[in-house]
Amino acid sequence: MSLTRPPPDQCITTTTATIWLDPRGFVVVDQVPRALQTWETAAEMLHATRKALPGDAPIAVLVLSNESRTDRGGRRAFAEIGGKQNACVALVVQSKVSEVTGNFFLRINKPPYPMRLFDDVEEAAEWAATHVVR
Repeated sequence: MSLTRPPPDQCITTTTATIWLDPRGFVVVDQVPRALQTWETAAEMLHATRKALPGDAPIAVLVLSNESRTDRGGRRAFAEIGGKQNACVALVVQSKVSEVTGNFFLRINKPPYPMRLFDDVEEAAEWAATHVVR
């Protein structure tokens, strides 16, 4: 099964991402290419992922980074707010710069949920699906 974006009426659009629930039970976050994630935009995105999967079950998230950048406040939001709601994050990176940034986040912010970097969307989707809480 490949990753397919549903029609716009089944997506949530934020300042820096389009978000939807994949049929396998994880939430997909497709970031706007080269967007800057700040505390505000990261918080908006995290609240939207909660809307995509209502309730209080931990959320498995697959992020298509699209060369987005994250400042210190954005990293803090992803660790703090995300730590309260995420079951896992599968981050799909497309360049060495994104890989370095993702690894920096893992080392410095130490998110309290499992997080892995992938260069293949389907591998990321398979891993995220294993963390879906039913």
